[in-house]
Amino acid sequence: MFPKQNSFLKNGNQTLLSEKDFVAKIIAAREAKSDPSFMIIARIEALIAESGMKEALHRAAAYEKAGADLILIHSKKNTPEEIFEFSNEWKGKIPLVVVPTSYPSVKLNELISHKIKMVIYANQSLRAAHNIMLKVLEETLKKESLDQVNIELSTMNDIFKLQEMYKINDQEKMIEKNLKKMGYMN
Repeated sequence: MFPKQNSFLKNGNQTLLSEKDFVAKIIAAREAKSDPSFMIIARIEALIAESGMKEALHRAAAYEKAGADLILIHSKKNTPEEIFEFSNEWKGKIPLVVVPTSYPSVKLNELISHKIKMVIYANQSLRAAHNIMLKVLEETLKKESLDQVNIELSTMNDIFKLQEMYKINDQEKMIEKNLKKMGYMN
C-alpha cells in the first residue's frame, strides 16, 4: 500500500496491495516500457506481512505472468531460511532477487546455490555515509577547524570524477566554442 512503510519499522503497517491491483501496476509498467534494458522487479512482501509462503509463491507466479522481469522475495527473518524455502519451491522462470539486510551473515555462494540471481545491498552504504558524516561533523565541532579533523575524506577530485565534472566541463567548452563560431558569443 502507499505510502510503503519500511519493513523494519517497529509497529509498521505492512498491509499488502491486492494481487489484482499489483498485477495491474505490472501490466501498466510493462506496456509503458520503451527501453528493453529497463527491468520490472516485482517485490513480494507477503512474508514480511506474515501472509505465508503459499501467498508469496502465488503472488510471484501472478507477477511473472503479468510481465515482471524479476521477483524480489523479501523477508525480515534474521536467517535466510525463509528465502531459501521460497527459492526451493519457486517454479517460475524469471530470476529471484533478495535484500539480505535482516540476515547479513548469508554468504553469496549460499544465495547463488539457492537460485538467487541478484542481491541488493539496500541501505548499507547510506548507513555508512550517515555514520561517517556524523563523525566528521562532531570532530569538526570539537576541533573547531577542518584541518584538525583526523578522518580520511574523499578528495575533491574523487567527487569531480564521480560527477563526471571534467567531461561536463569539456562539453561546455565545446558548446561555447561552437557558439562563438556561430557568432552567438564574443
